[in-house]
Amino acid sequence: MTFRQWSQGICILSNYAPNRLSLPQASFFALAALCDRAGRPGYITELREALGDRSGRSVQNSYRVFLSPSKERRDGSGWLQHEITRGGRQKLVKLTPKGREIMEKVLAAAVAGEQSAAMTEDGEFRLS
Repeated sequence: MTFRQWSQGICILSNYAPNRLSLPQASFFALAALCDRAGRPGYITELREALGDRSGRSVQNSYRVFLSPSKERRDGSGWLQHEITRGGRQKLVKLTPKGREIMEKVLAAAVAGEQSAAMTEDGEFRLS
């Protein structure tokens, strides 16, 4: 994948992403999607560990922005669901059908180059 394809994928993701989505949160979602696509839901702890210091405290508490809306979080995107494993000590995270749809759109756009970014004469970026 080229840098252009990657940036196009990020642009597509930003079209669907919750407001104020941070790069560590987007990385958390991407890792969860990678696990899901591999056929094995990821544990929250292993996803945080894979992100390392980049995850920050925001991801530890705000991965919930990807869960379905609830009383506690009305603005949830519904891209991820989590299950508490036996013993209640670990949480598995996997994509919902909506999350899978978003990730497929991001990948398709990145690979196909559906959007291109160009800088206008006044220094602004325009997607077409």
